[in-house]
Amino acid sequence: MDAADIAWKPAPVVRGAAKPSLLDGYAIERGLADRHVLEVPDEVHRLVAMCDGCVLSLPPGDPAENLAGVRKRLMLDVSYAGSPLVGQAGGATAEGSSPGERFPARHRLNGTGHQLIVFGAAPRLNHLRAQWGELVSIVDAASAGFDAIEAGVPNGGAVLVRPDGFIGFRAAPADETTMAALDTHLASYLMPEFRAN
Repeated sequence: MDAADIAWKPAPVVRGAAKPSLLDGYAIERGLADRHVLEVPDEVHRLVAMCDGCVLSLPPGDPAENLAGVRKRLMLDVSYAGSPLVGQAGGATAEGSSPGERFPARHRLNGTGHQLIVFGAAPRLNHLRAQWGELVSIVDAASAGFDAIEAGVPNGGAVLVRPDGFIGFRAAPADETTMAALDTHLASYLMPEFRAN
């Protein structure tokens, strides 16, 4: 995950497609992940310390809780929420993935840049194409077969997936205000109207 996080950041800076401040995101995001790495063994240690000679076994529990526990121990639930490279506009939802988490269907995305997956109608798409050119690909979720609930936009919206497969921004719903916020978010670290030579 260290490699995936750093891999996508220097290239756009060197090419002039991103601001140098993008590189600061590495320390912030890996710091969030490092805290998570330290929390998991602490939880296991507390469990063992409370046992005091007993035989450790986990209760059968709820399958969803068991899966969440496995994902946590394998560090698959690391979130970059709180990073300046992650944002949201509009309403939050308890369903699906949140900004800062891995996009569940990232393995189905093509390319190495940012991808904006749009669920339903969204304003400003032509502006975003003109503004961000080759840096952000716009994907129609219906044509590509992405699930809105899994993506965290059950009522429609737009999800920006970063090159490392994490959700960088969520606009829910995709209206004039939330899409303008997405544009502002991108401008916080990318260079508008960049075109490769």
